[in-house]
Amino acid sequence: MLVVNFQLSVNPNPGLGSLLSCKEFTLLLRWKLGLPLGVPSGSKCVRCWHLLDPYGDHLVKCMKNGLYRRHNDVVALLKKLFDQAGYRTRTEVSLPSGQRPADLLVEDWEGQPLDIDVSFRHPQGS
Repeated sequence: MLVVNFQLSVNPNPGLGSLLSCKEFTLLLRWKLGLPLGVPSGSKCVRCWHLLDPYGDHLVKCMKNGLYRRHNDVVALLKKLFDQAGYRTRTEVSLPSGQRPADLLVEDWEGQPLDIDVSFRHPQGS
């Protein structure tokens, strides 16, 4: 299996929605470093009412807060890049093995299909 590991980054740009407030930057930095976010004990997610942990892990995983959009944005970007390079691609393709769908399938990558699965992992590796 081909595993590709890369990192995308952007310059802060209010027009693209990539500008973070000081508060957002501080929270994201604390989360990346694995430091407690200062969430009061017993606090619940305002989207799904799940009990929040002090490190903010639920806030990153909650499907109701819109953060899952970054996954879809990365898949869309990869599809666009492969399409522009002349490859045939499809998204959310069922695989013959019965595994979960491929986020992106490049139909002819060096003579064989390439299944790309986009995932984000916790900065502490869990």
